[in-house]
Amino acid sequence: MCQKIITAKRSVLLLIIVVLLSSIGFWFYSGLDQDHSDSLPSGVNSVDFDEGQNSTTRIGENTPPNRPPIVNFQEKNETIYVEGVLTYGSSTCNNISIKDIRYDKKSGMLNLDIGWTKEEDDSGGFTSSCTDDLASKPYSVSIQFESKVPSVVEITEFHYEPVKNDNTRTVSTRVKNSDLRNSTRE
Repeated sequence: MCQKIITAKRSVLLLIIVVLLSSIGFWFYSGLDQDHSDSLPSGVNSVDFDEGQNSTTRIGENTPPNRPPIVNFQEKNETIYVEGVLTYGSSTCNNISIKDIRYDKKSGMLNLDIGWTKEEDDSGGFTSSCTDDLASKPYSVSIQFESKVPSVVEITEFHYEPVKNDNTRTVSTRVKNSDLRNSTRE
């Protein structure tokens, strides 16, 4: 009887350990989302990203993905707005996300990387039945700064392109705020 109690206690202890490790794994894995708010560069207050939506009428569902992104400097709000179109592969398995944001306050340079990721299913694994289409979708990003907008914004888009070795075609666009001095801004 004493042996059965010890075995039962070991089973319960093993179950508790498995549950704790699973909880820790879930907590760690769930922290790997696309929310950059906890890792924003110094000088950046907030970042909002919308996939498939746009804040102006210049970019839409029918805009070709080879069109360079649009950057709008809103000095009054200390905010920049970026709109573009990205090719992201399968419409059922891939999505668009911010890959990286870097800001150098001294040089006034903001680097924004937009790319595609393979979408996960409800269990945390990757979806196995993907459509064989090549999709493009508009995206918009608004970035608010602590004191002033950067003088230069460089957007690097990582387009899905299945003919390349790594399935990616990289396109960089650099926009200087001083180049837009004569354009209409709020």
